[in-house]
Amino acid sequence: LYNYLPNEAIDNYDIDSNKILMISRLTKEKGVYEAINVMNDLREYNLKLILAGDSPELKDIKAYVKSKSLDDIIYFTGWIDDDKKYTLFKDCFVSILPSHFEGIPMSILESISFGVPVIASRVGGIPEIISDNEGYLHEAKNEKELRKLIIEMYENREKRIAFSKSCLKKYEGKFTESKHIRQLYNIYSELGSDNLCQV
Repeated sequence: LYNYLPNEAIDNYDIDSNKILMISRLTKEKGVYEAINVMNDLREYNLKLILAGDSPELKDIKAYVKSKSLDDIIYFTGWIDDDKKYTLFKDCFVSILPSHFEGIPMSILESISFGVPVIASRVGGIPEIISDNEGYLHEAKNEKELRKLIIEMYENREKRIAFSKSCLKKYEGKFTESKHIRQLYNIYSELGSDNLCQV
């Protein structure tokens, strides 16, 4: 039974943005250092990375960015509320999550609900929600592969448009509130309860 999200589709999602978005608890295990290292190789593409989230490691992460002289292309937002989240998703061409391990990440479900393509590591439950139609998957800790996929996503506008449409289609098919309630009802039905309310 998957989590659900309210439908917040973006009508004017910026498919031509140069911003990469990572919304996560910013820790080593979430792959934040891989994301930072990749940006060092993407300067020629004039891309920006937005790191949205908080962490006890944030001071060290910011110091690492500064030591790599990347503070002109990597930006930190700190913790964000839903309104800010909407704005960030609206203004990026892809969201990434190069995590080392995961369950079903809410940030990826949110990205799908906004119609934003995803690049994420092939770990945990991520392959259950991201297929070849919604974005790209890569091996965890593989910076070379992550870099290649970001470039491929950025350089192929038609692919981004197709991914975006597929993300919204998957959201509507699996992750809306009504789908969640129906799945929950079916689970209880299979358990043989005689006192289910009608949905």
